[in-house]
Amino acid sequence: MPTVISQERPFSRLSHIQRIRCQPDDLYEVIFLDYQDRIVVPLTEWYRQRRTYGSKGTRETYLTCLLPYLSFLIERGCPWNAPPERLRPALIAFYRDHLGCHELSPLL
Repeated sequence: MPTVISQERPFSRLSHIQRIRCQPDDLYEVIFLDYQDRIVVPLTEWYRQRRTYGSKGTRETYLTCLLPYLSFLIERGCPWNAPPERLRPALIAFYRDHLGCHELSPLL
């Protein structure tokens, strides 16, 4: 039976994506589910492929940053691979609304 992995980092609390640990002999070590329990294929596949690159700590650090942003995109119905002109406003909204960043006015 799969187990849910707790998300202990404060940044991860912004995410509504659930991480499910699979069985040791499964193709996927972990699968990710959105708030409607649908698999988040790009994130699940990215996590699997990153297993062979670098350290586990690096993979977990990247994941900690990706989870809230991908969760935000899913909630907005914006695909992760949307064109830049669609992703750019979503990224700005994420920084502003979820991280509390302020837009800087251009230098004169």
